Order: sequence, then C-alpha cells, then structure tokens
Amino acid sequence: MRLMRNQDVYKERSEHGIRSLSCLPELIVLDLDDTLWVGDIDYTEGPPFKRRSNDSITDRRGNVFRLCPDAIRVLDVCVDLKIRIAIASRTTTPRWAEHALQLYQLSSGQSVASVAPIREMYQGSKQRHLNQIVRKSGVDRERTVFYDNEYWNITDVSEIGILSIYTPRGLTWAKFCEGLWLHEEQQMAALSSNGDGGDASGEAEEEDPSPAEGGKVPDDDEGAAPAESIDEPVMGG
Repeated sequence: MRLMRNQDVYKERSEHGIRSLSCLPELIVLDLDDTLWVGDIDYTEGPPFKRRSNDSITDRRGNVFRLCPDAIRVLDVCVDLKIRIAIASRTTTPRWAEHALQLYQLSSGQSVASVAPIREMYQGSKQRHLNQIVRKSGVDRERTVFYDNEYWNITDVSEIGILSIYTPRGLTWAKFCEGLWLHEEQQMAALSSNGDGGDASGEAEEEDPSPAEGGKVPDDDEGAAPAESIDEPVMGG
C-alpha cells in the first residue's frame, strides 16, 4: 500500500509520541543511495573507506560521504523500540556498500551493519528484494514499512502489499514518523474491519469453523544471492 501525507504533519513528532503508538511496525526496510546516505556510493572513489565520525566516512581520495542528517536518530529509535531493520539496495557495488555499513555507527557505537543484519543488495526489481527480506525475517508484509527515494520503487513495492514511504529528500525524521503513523492507521483500520462482522452466536454449535489463514509470506522461488562487486558502477537505486 502506498500512502503519502504532507511531511510537515510529522516533523514535530517526538520519541515520546512514537512510544504512545499502540501498533509499531515489526520491521523497517531502508534503501541506501539518497535514502540512508547522501548520494550514490557507486559514484565515490571507492575503498578503502575510513570512518571520519559516526555519520561520515571518506573514500580512498579523502572525499567525505555522509549519512542523511536524521539517519542516526532514526536508527537509534528503532533499536531502542526493538523495530527490526533491513536494507534493500540496487547498488552495483555491494562490497563498497557493505564496507560503508560496517563503518557508520549509531550513538551506542554499534555499526549500522550490526543492527541491519538482513541486507539484499543487487540489481533488479525491489519487489524481489522485499520478498526475500520478509521471507528471511519471518515478518508479515502488513507489519513492514519500506522507505525509498525513487518513486517507481515505491510504486513497485506497494503492489505486493507493503506500506511504502517516498523519501525524495532522504530519510528525514518526518518521513520516518510518517511511516509509523500511517502503519498505525492501517493496522487500526484492519482491526476495526475485522471486528465489524461480530460473532455469530449459537446456531451451528456442531460445526467447527476453519481457522482463518495467517498472513504468512510464501517462499520466493527466486534465489537472492548477493551480486558480485562490479568494477564499472552504473546508477544505483
């Protein structure tokens, strides 16, 4: 499901406000280029990367490559609230991305890689990335929120029933909160809808109604082996 609101609605939401939500997502999935960090890692000069600060690294020529300004705050909150984190990227240089994720750190000193253990980084449709992530995590699609700066990825992933948040200016605090509040609205609407039917009492006691099937995600037959490093990077996503 694709839902969008004016970013200003959410920019003043606080950590306390997030804790007041009754139904947080179990998993958030982040794109990398121009979502988690600023720019495309494919277009840096490449490794060896070196940590400059928690939210910035340098490439082999000393050029600075940064996380988006609100990224550490978002990751800190997710870890604190036990919201799981995964990565979905179409980067053509997955080994470069992996190296960078090992270097960036949360306020606690944990690496981004350590708090986002499921990382699908290869070319192709983001539907494939997300299908693999929900399969590996065991989290249902309706309890997952996806963030990406490319609108066509948002459209693509929305088609498989995952709440998808468009982040044209990267992962801002407002966009993060947008995903949480819209997830809450979606879950409350589903609970209300399920409750509307009521409980038919008494008339067919002999019949044992079949339990409704759970929202399990079918296995994706397509394997998702990470791509090999590519010497000549092209546009990521």
